[in-house]
Amino acid sequence: MYLLVVGPFWNSSQDSVITGFILVFSTAGANVLGEAGLRRWSVKEIVKKMSMVFGVSSLLSLALFNLWTFLQGLIFDEQGLQHAMLLKYRLGDFVCAGLITGLSVLIAQKWDGWKHALTQVLAGLFAGLGAAAFRMLPYFAAQPLPEYFSHDLYQASALYFVVFGFLFGVAARGIPEELYVGWVRVLTGSRFSQRIPIDAIEQKNKERFLGHYPNGLDLFLPANEGVLELHASIVHSPSTNQYVLRGLSLEHTKTKRMFEWARVDYDPQSPVPREVELKNEDRIELGNNTEIEFLILPREER
Repeated sequence: MYLLVVGPFWNSSQDSVITGFILVFSTAGANVLGEAGLRRWSVKEIVKKMSMVFGVSSLLSLALFNLWTFLQGLIFDEQGLQHAMLLKYRLGDFVCAGLITGLSVLIAQKWDGWKHALTQVLAGLFAGLGAAAFRMLPYFAAQPLPEYFSHDLYQASALYFVVFGFLFGVAARGIPEELYVGWVRVLTGSRFSQRIPIDAIEQKNKERFLGHYPNGLDLFLPANEGVLELHASIVHSPSTNQYVLRGLSLEHTKTKRMFEWARVDYDPQSPVPREVELKNEDRIELGNNTEIEFLILPREER
């Protein structure tokens, strides 16, 4: 609003506010756009989220950076004592930028618990402290560093901004688990390459049954390939995001991975079937002639 009414003019004391806002908005906006690409948001949703990031980052930048400038006036004397850690190396500016970035991204996203909120805030602090430490390198290096790395007004500043954004992205962003789902793929026999997802769309446990019973099973496998009518099942628990193989028959049922294997044949003396947790690329033997594979793939792989 200020830029629209007054124009691109401001007092030199507000340089840190403008520069910090550019850093914060570019970093937070890049994170929101990255999530939009992963989740396939509509243009309307992207505009809504970016508007929230712009508003929050601008207000917090005005508040925190000006507060930091005010605190500097209280801490240092009237002659402008240059404190090494707080002024020369811009520690306070980078820490403020990290906090604002974490809060801007957090507010733009949907609430996902205190753990997620703490991750965003700590990621901002980590990015701010990391960029400040990177800013200190020229003053502690044994050999003089290139001008663009240390004191160049434009290139050095751009380099510190890139470091800040990279550290925040590494610490705060990851591939959301809900975008991936388990799949079962047949590796042998006449049903080769057939696959089904084990997806719990409604956030309830989902169980997929494997066997040769012709009506109602999720993955049909021929009886002449050593598979019983109700041979095994795979259960997905969305609360823990775990996939469990259950043996439902007396015939051979075995899961294999590197240096490990487990038999889950049904035990008639046990009131519950044997279970084993599945990992990506685990192979499962059903009977003597059929082998299937468990995979973690994107939901869109239909």
